[in-house]
Amino acid sequence: MCVSEEITKLKDAADRGDAGAQNALGKRYEEGRGVKADAEEALKLYKVAARQGNASAQYNLAQCYMKGVGTDVNPRKAAEWLWKAAGQGFLPAEHELGVCYEDGRGVEQNYEEAVKLFRRAAEQGHAPSQYALALCYQAGTGVKKDIEECARWVRRAAENGHAVSQSFVGLWYYKGEHVVKNPAEAVKWFRKAAEQGIASSMTMYAKCLLSGEGVEENHEDGMKWMKRAAEAGDADAVKYLSHTEKNIGEVNANEKTN
Repeated sequence: MCVSEEITKLKDAADRGDAGAQNALGKRYEEGRGVKADAEEALKLYKVAARQGNASAQYNLAQCYMKGVGTDVNPRKAAEWLWKAAGQGFLPAEHELGVCYEDGRGVEQNYEEAVKLFRRAAEQGHAPSQYALALCYQAGTGVKKDIEECARWVRRAAENGHAVSQSFVGLWYYKGEHVVKNPAEAVKWFRKAAEQGIASSMTMYAKCLLSGEGVEENHEDGMKWMKRAAEAGDADAVKYLSHTEKNIGEVNANEKTN
């Protein structure tokens, strides 16, 4: 099905009152996919679908109020719609509502309520909430400080594909923190995080490839990842490449002199 046909079908379904189609079409207008971007039209469609009880639309509408998409920023209204979506068990809404309580946006700041919402979503496998809950245990925010619980939730988030958590688990195995030191396991997690764009993990993965620590040495791939890390803005990678280029320059200069 081509894009125009898909849009036509969505519009027909939306006109018939299909909340799912209204929400999907609203997302297309918000992002400008297959239609000309129109934030106000997106907001209108989200509202219609949200009032029919579509949890995803309620969440999207909340995001519009939080970010000012097609309307003025209104954290209070955002929180109200997040509550409606969270009440239906929509995990991203539970997480975002937890962030609202943590930051005091649209609701009165309440760390205990934030932890409650993070935990509810985390226990159902929502990786961002698992990581958020880990940070609460790390800092003792809304819950008693507990580094072991922090590590347990970071690990669960990493296993569910959370990139930042994967980078932390990689460092744990690399340094022997919270786990028995295991370079090969560290490489596995560095690569997972690197492939999701975590610049520091790109650098660590590159270093392992260049040194052969935990993985078969591969200078070509190591340099490719180091360059990607530098392009992504990792200071250690930039420093490494600068130092390497300097050394190469000095070697070439000595060869010419000799």
